Amino acid sequence: MRFRRLLVLFAAVCVPAIAGDGPYRFDPSLESGIERWLIAQAAPPDDEPSAEADGSAGADRPVDPNIVKQFVGRVRSVSDGDNIVVEDADKQRNKVRLSGIDAPERDGQQGYGRPFAQRSRQNLSKLVYRGTVRVQWRTYDGFGRMIGRVWLGEVDAGLHQVCAGYAWVYREFVAEFTPDELQAYLDCEQTARAERRRLWRDSNPVASWEWRRSPRRKELEP
Repeated sequence: MRFRRLLVLFAAVCVPAIAGDGPYRFDPSLESGIERWLIAQAAPPDDEPSAEADGSAGADRPVDPNIVKQFVGRVRSVSDGDNIVVEDADKQRNKVRLSGIDAPERDGQQGYGRPFAQRSRQNLSKLVYRGTVRVQWRTYDGFGRMIGRVWLGEVDAGLHQVCAGYAWVYREFVAEFTPDELQAYLDCEQTARAERRRLWRDSNPVASWEWRRSPRRKELEP
């Protein structure tokens, strides 16, 4: 749109001047300067994303982790019990990792993965899939995913997973939680454990972060 206005301006002022028909006389020495000015004005400013920008480059986009950002979008897919893809108002699809929780890992090549991994994904999908959610986030992780909290209406999706016994509280990544919010998560986890909900049916289930770090994963399974 801006380039179109520039063309109109050029046609209205510069062309008559070149032809000698307008009130201004064209100085040939200005030709290169006008050309450079038009090219500079047609280029997008530094703060505007190019047409090639998309969600896949999220980890490369500079963000301030001290500023809470949010957007509203529609959930297009649920990868597992703590990962979703949300399409925003600009039709850009954003990978979102639910902060503060860790769900059992899925293994796409070797079946359903760890115990309750598939059911954890199904539980989250039942809540948010194709729904309109609000995402609050601060930064990206090393995989280009937004690390954020997700709400469907007043329902906190991460807390929903913990209360149902389909995820652990991920204590290493709760910096954005207020003390009251963190306590709500811990209370929910304690209740799920006391009532032996889902993954807590095992008396001492191996948390996902411990399972990922161990080179002897098979031996850690109950």
